[in-house]
Amino acid sequence: MKKQFTLSITALFALINPLFCEEVLPENPIVEEVPKKVDETLTANVELPTAAAVPEFVLSVDQKKGAVIEELITTMGTSSVLGLGFKKNHLRSLGKQLDGLGALHFLGYIFSRADLKKHMVAIHTSPLKWGGFMDGIKPGLTREANSKELFEKLPGFATMVKVDHEPLKQMAEKQDWEGFVAFLVKN
Repeated sequence: MKKQFTLSITALFALINPLFCEEVLPENPIVEEVPKKVDETLTANVELPTAAAVPEFVLSVDQKKGAVIEELITTMGTSSVLGLGFKKNHLRSLGKQLDGLGALHFLGYIFSRADLKKHMVAIHTSPLKWGGFMDGIKPGLTREANSKELFEKLPGFATMVKVDHEPLKQMAEKQDWEGFVAFLVKN
């Protein structure tokens, strides 16, 4: 809903770029709500921004979890399927260390790093590796989608990993997680 407000030029400029404003801005830069019948030259239709207006995805992976993700994806990407069989328990323990990390943050860390994305290509080309990876990520993606968290973060996530969010949104709506992650691998 649009409301009419009177703003001083300084307050308006400070809202846009507070670093270049020398004048100290009052706590509430909106001077007053304007009655409906006012000279149009003094008013502006202002749509107040909401959190949804600027989607942002802040990757929250600490250094320790980042190292675990790197080891997990590098091991899966560089080891043979037979070799992974011998490392199965170690890989499971690495996965347990990532409990509590959201699926989008996990994928965001991987697909924001060229070296890990390269390993994901190798994982994607092996049906056994890919199946194991997807078995691990699907529950988290489903949980985030069911809570609507995934859909709120998706535009910012897509921007961060430099892909179009519309195909991801369509696959997430159908809970096509194989297609979702494959799209990230291929783009």
